[in-house]
Amino acid sequence: MTALRRSSPHGPALTAMVLLAAAAFVTAVSRDTTSSTTLDLVIGRAERIRAESLRRASPRLPQFLVLAPDDDGQPYALKKVLPAVLVAVAKTKLNVVVHYYDTKCSSTNGPLSVFDYYISGQVDVFFGPSCPYVLAPVIRYASEWGLPLLTAAGQNEHFDTKSIYYRLLTRMNGSFSSLGQVFVEVMRQFDWTVVALLFHQYRDNSKGHTDCYFSLSSVFTALGKNATHHSFDENEDFHEIRSMLRKISQKARSKFAPFSIL
Repeated sequence: MTALRRSSPHGPALTAMVLLAAAAFVTAVSRDTTSSTTLDLVIGRAERIRAESLRRASPRLPQFLVLAPDDDGQPYALKKVLPAVLVAVAKTKLNVVVHYYDTKCSSTNGPLSVFDYYISGQVDVFFGPSCPYVLAPVIRYASEWGLPLLTAAGQNEHFDTKSIYYRLLTRMNGSFSSLGQVFVEVMRQFDWTVVALLFHQYRDNSKGHTDCYFSLSSVFTALGKNATHHSFDENEDFHEIRSMLRKISQKARSKFAPFSIL
């Protein structure tokens, strides 16, 4: 039997926000013994709420939580990910409860919802998030709570180290670091020494970095961080892109490159 539930458990929502705010405040303001003790008290409070939720729900089925944006423009949108999880559950005949939540790719809404599900005892395994700025805080919480997290995202090199923060993270698509290694081998094979990296990046800094940025960041690191690089917004005017190509061609040019547009 598989139970599918959409809504977030709003009961402890206020408590979750208070816990997050308190933990963030203590960590940011002070690092002395008092702050550490206070933080331990905050975490302990969350654990007690979860323990009580689990006690009330006993006996209970294992709980899956699918986290993804309900945006068809995203590669791992909720409408694409959730059916795959449900098919897998049905094929394996697992007796579980599957929850799902629209993170909106928000680094605020996503982590708050996770706290909500955790302290209400409604998650044992995370599937997602798929957005890097939601994944980063969620996997830190999941590792602290001892809950596994599987995601198709998280390819950027920051997640490569299996530290205490990322010890329970499983990435289904590997890492961009592999791309950097492949790039270096290709350059060595053809004896290339001059290279320029062009990548799409939002001009609006509030949007964070693009996947293109993260993928070429690994290439940049593999090359020793001395390669010529330039960012552009793919939605920019053609004349601005042409100007950028002219500039970059002075440092990296090939007879095979289509610079006839210049």
